[in-house]
Amino acid sequence: MEDNDNPANDVPFEEDSKVKVVFVTKDESIRVTNSPLAVPVRLGRYGLSEVINHLLNTEKPRPFDFMIDQVFIRTSLAAHIRKYELSEESELTIEYVLAVSPPEESIDCEHDDWVSSIAGTRKGLIVTGSYDRMVRIWNQNTGELLASLVAHDSAIKSVAWLGGDSFVSSAKDRLVRSWRIDGSVMKKLSGSSSGKSTVDSKKEKEKEKEKEKETEGEASQEGERKQLGGIAPIAVFEGHEGSVDCVDVNPSQTRIVSGSYDKSIRIWDPIKESSNSFEKSKKKRRTNATKVHSLQSLLGHTGAISSVKFPTHFQVLSGSLDNTIRIWDVGTSSIVTTINSVTVVNQIDFSTQVRLIASAHTDRFIRIFDPRESEGKSTHKALSSHFGWGSGVAWHPQQPYQLVSSSYDSTVKLWDIRSIIPLYTIKACEELHKVLAVGWGSLSDSTESEILSGGSDNKMKIHKARRAS
Repeated sequence: MEDNDNPANDVPFEEDSKVKVVFVTKDESIRVTNSPLAVPVRLGRYGLSEVINHLLNTEKPRPFDFMIDQVFIRTSLAAHIRKYELSEESELTIEYVLAVSPPEESIDCEHDDWVSSIAGTRKGLIVTGSYDRMVRIWNQNTGELLASLVAHDSAIKSVAWLGGDSFVSSAKDRLVRSWRIDGSVMKKLSGSSSGKSTVDSKKEKEKEKEKEKETEGEASQEGERKQLGGIAPIAVFEGHEGSVDCVDVNPSQTRIVSGSYDKSIRIWDPIKESSNSFEKSKKKRRTNATKVHSLQSLLGHTGAISSVKFPTHFQVLSGSLDNTIRIWDVGTSSIVTTINSVTVVNQIDFSTQVRLIASAHTDRFIRIFDPRESEGKSTHKALSSHFGWGSGVAWHPQQPYQLVSSSYDSTVKLWDIRSIIPLYTIKACEELHKVLAVGWGSLSDSTESEILSGGSDNKMKIHKARRAS
């Protein structure tokens, strides 16, 4: 937690003193009476959780988090009231939510260079893009490398799932490419996932690494790491005149959007079907792809495009080095809204659940924008906790108020945006390294989430975060 979270904080402060509170929550399944209650000021979150469990008459106690005026309570009520200069005489409104346990690192996956992009899928697969020009497919549960391929002629900047067993990648070589995964990879996935815990898998993985070091032969003449294959080209999308730094896919996987250093955004037909076989020849793996030209361009940014999102069939969102976020009407190729920021926008994400835009910036802030506000110019909320450039943001796929952010300060932070301080800070990189990418993996159930991150330490890391059930 970001502050002291310890039962020892539930200590007496004017032992008999009480304060009048009203408990509120947006979660109907845990809602209690909204009548004012008098509670001892010596209570902290553990004591307050006991109060809520008693009011809910739950058989199995559940932990909760509490906040007053968008700040989580991490001490006793008395200490919190003192710290934030609240009045004990006034009625306090305390919002509560189901608590999330501290994220635990379960797996880390080695690459040969910086991990610049990452995307999880419901099938338990993760695709990563790296500065070593390779795309890799991983088993989320075990960290096993299932497939890999040198996909571009320069550093890969972005990856996204295209649906089913297909994905797209973009790179500094000015190209977007689409790929499909061999069925044998899925067989490997189901075979390697059965009956193995993440702890066992991690130990196995460490043994395999040691074995690889002992038996590793000389690299090829091009200095390329051995490619496992299992990935075949579908199409190559040509048209950008600069590095293609971001790519995304619309909800029905019928369109691809890409953003480039050339200040343009392009929309493409994905052409999912391809007759290309899984060639063993390294040269043929990328040349046997259908060439595609863009359906339309979205022009208007005055700086390089750093991030694009395709959350609905009718709108595209973009972030740029020109300090703006823009919302585009796909049908007319026109700008609907321009959101002005005070600094460079490094990445954006849009939540279809709460209809808010999250963005990461070079001034270290994570900002939340509500595009429904007048002309979209007002910051809904600014979250300050990182000590380096904000590099990434990703909304939780199911929990509407949860967000992860990454930074050049080597950390990933897990937020509940109803509070202005993060729930947890995760050390996601080795010291002095940058976290370049962050996202969510597939969810095994409604209570467990996988936080994915990649950085300049050449590793992709998976952290598990469990929510109280």
